[in-house]
Amino acid sequence: MWGRLNVNESDAAKLESDERENHGPGESIHGAERGERWFAFRGRRGPEHFFYRHYVLSHANNVVNVFEVSYTEALAATYEPIVARMTGSFRPGLGYQLKRGP
Repeated sequence: MWGRLNVNESDAAKLESDERENHGPGESIHGAERGERWFAFRGRRGPEHFFYRHYVLSHANNVVNVFEVSYTEALAATYEPIVARMTGSFRPGLGYQLKRGP
């Protein structure tokens, strides 16, 4: 999990487009979902690893909150329910030095 300031003041659609164009080396995206203030990617990293990366905009779109899970193909059946639970419970933090809440 990590977060960063949304210095470009992007909305979810623009941020998703930027992240899709600049995904990690060796990654291929195989699925995406988007809501009003969030989006997520599923994909592969190399031949044997899966990843799931979930982004949430918070604090009037000033903060980008992200969690990522990566796992081998052999552990997919174990990790898929964990990813689903994390996705459902992921909430932004307090927003250090920001006056507006999530």
